[in-house]
Amino acid sequence: MFRMNRAAVAAATIIAAMAMTARADNTRYTNTITKNLTFRGGKVSIEHRFGNIVLRTHSGNAVNVHATIRASSDEIGRAISVSATESAGGVSIVTHYPEMHNRGGEISYSVDYDIETPANAPLVIRNRFGNIDVAGLRAAGDINNAMGQITFRDGSGRQEIENSFGAIEVANSGGDTIIRNQNGAVRAAHIEGNLNLSNRFGNVVVTDGERSVSISNANGSVDLRGVTGSATITNSFATVTVRDVKSNLSINNQNGSVEVENAGATSIHNSFASVKAQNIGGPITIAAQNSKVEVVSVRGSATIATSFNTLGIRDVGGAAILKNENGNVFARDVHGDLNVDTRFGLVNAEHIRGLADIDNANGNVTLNDIDGRAKVHTSFGSVFLKDIGGAIDVDNQNGAITVGALTAGRCHDITLRTNFSSIKVGIPEGGYNVSARTSFGSITSALPITTTSASSESITGTINGGGCKLDLATANGNITIERD
Repeated sequence: MFRMNRAAVAAATIIAAMAMTARADNTRYTNTITKNLTFRGGKVSIEHRFGNIVLRTHSGNAVNVHATIRASSDEIGRAISVSATESAGGVSIVTHYPEMHNRGGEISYSVDYDIETPANAPLVIRNRFGNIDVAGLRAAGDINNAMGQITFRDGSGRQEIENSFGAIEVANSGGDTIIRNQNGAVRAAHIEGNLNLSNRFGNVVVTDGERSVSISNANGSVDLRGVTGSATITNSFATVTVRDVKSNLSINNQNGSVEVENAGATSIHNSFASVKAQNIGGPITIAAQNSKVEVVSVRGSATIATSFNTLGIRDVGGAAILKNENGNVFARDVHGDLNVDTRFGLVNAEHIRGLADIDNANGNVTLNDIDGRAKVHTSFGSVFLKDIGGAIDVDNQNGAITVGALTAGRCHDITLRTNFSSIKVGIPEGGYNVSARTSFGSITSALPITTTSASSESITGTINGGGCKLDLATANGNITIERD
């Protein structure tokens, strides 16, 4: 029931507006009005404020209006009226309140509606300071409210629902549905048409969408589950959680974590919060800042960039392109080529079915079980390579290089360069053309080298008659050739 208290004129607008809908304890007047009309076409239109609207539908053509008027005095109550008119253009229901000038003390009044309309009659509702509850509409609906909750269920046809300072709940909507809200939560379930949803300062939960879903929110979490079509989500300053989107998924978030499980091709933009994605049915693209990124089980390729945090991938069906700054990179079980570009962090990759191309600075690089060739560029960190299937090319500065466990019977062209540190390489039986150079260090080999030239700083020659390239160069460090 609407209240007006002259002593509270200076109160904040929101608080005063919420007080208007509170039920008064000083109700002295109650009256019930019933009106019965016939719907002959057009639409059913309701214009109301200061009270609730409950609307149900039936299969006939009657519009039945049941209004309950409450007021703090007989004078005010009798001044409230309800007009209900019918024409070829539709049925119109309007609430009229008296002007409240020069009245002392506290007054209160409200009108609550119970309305029945034909299920196939298009509906327009405008309300303020009260709840709206609509069920069974089988035609287009346009519902606009403020300072109250909206509930809509078991409908079909195109629906447009808007609210502010109150929650919206929609269930079983058979047509395209548009939902707009501010300062209130939104929950939508079983939407058979396309869903377009926007909100601010409230959480959003959407489940079981049959077609495409578009969600725009701010300062409230988004939870999306079970969409047959595609989904697009924009959010900020809150989390985004997505489960079971069968088609393409696009997420743009800021200052909130993102978690995705079971989706089609996926694109994610995020900043200042973590990103986790698993069981992606197509390629995935992630652009993040200051975010920890973890990706597990991708059917397609992965293109991921982040900064100032850890980046990790596992079980990628295609190629992986990873970029990081000031953070570590971990990659495992990549079924295509791996390309990594990072700074001020370590790189650790294993079980790569293609080539591994690593560009790093100020961090160690460790590669294990690479089917293709390995190319590494780094500085101020060590390089450890094991079980590399193809050619090896390492360019390092101020860091050691260790290579071993190479596949026997396969030619491995090996080029290793560094300075101010050592090189150690283990090679299997086979022929190599050797060129080894160092300064302020020694060169030793466990396999006999037939030299063509040798000095205190370099050796040139062959192992087992020559064959693959073995080019080793360092400064201020030892070079060691071992039998693998």
